[in-house]
Amino acid sequence: MTKGPDFYDNQSVFDIYISRRERNDSPNDTMEQPHLWDLIGNPVGYDILDLGCGDARVSTKFKTLGASSYFGIEGSEKMFSLAQQNMELGFSESKLCWLEDFNEGSRKFDLAVSSLAFHYLEDVTTLFQAVHRCLKPGGRFIFSVEHPVITSCNDSLKSTAQREAWIVDNYFSRGAREVDWMGGKVTKYHRTIEDHLNTLSETGFRLERLKEAEPPANNFADAELLKRRKRIPLFLIIASQRVES
Repeated sequence: MTKGPDFYDNQSVFDIYISRRERNDSPNDTMEQPHLWDLIGNPVGYDILDLGCGDARVSTKFKTLGASSYFGIEGSEKMFSLAQQNMELGFSESKLCWLEDFNEGSRKFDLAVSSLAFHYLEDVTTLFQAVHRCLKPGGRFIFSVEHPVITSCNDSLKSTAQREAWIVDNYFSRGAREVDWMGGKVTKYHRTIEDHLNTLSETGFRLERLKEAEPPANNFADAELLKRRKRIPLFLIIASQRVES
């Protein structure tokens, strides 16, 4: 089964991904990122950990908003190469490492953030434990994933035509789903909303807020596209805080 980093190191997949991210109406830019940043709030003085940082362009935004430092973790070699181009000496750095292997030991952060990476992981419990260890007291953990109504069933993706309906099925059957996506095959892992919240609680985090990335109307010039985006949630975004033991 192809995992996330291997998937994005496929050149044709990588090229399609980059072209999609450059679209003005990308769901990431119009829906996921605005809600993610609303939860992040003011990062002034924060030491930032970004798990699955991709090209790490977000590091520039963190610096502009007054963060103290940025450390990105990325498993894809192609994505890591792009991330390296966006690093700024004295503020940001990145490391090539699969999230399954992440363990920073004594290094401490104020905020751990991740955008759309964890649905590629079979085991998030071990990662959440590692995040808890590397956060400062009161540190925050904020992440987004594909919404569980999307990851539950792949049948909606089988048609090449624009989808007019979405199938939610096998919702309580957790685990691997092989998905045809962006011209390749990749394995994603389905979890329920309940699973995400329970895992956070079991690994030492307290829920702050949960968002399902309702489309902000002012981000859409196309009324029909806005109407379409409001039909089903694409993203789940969760903000939590480290609980002291």
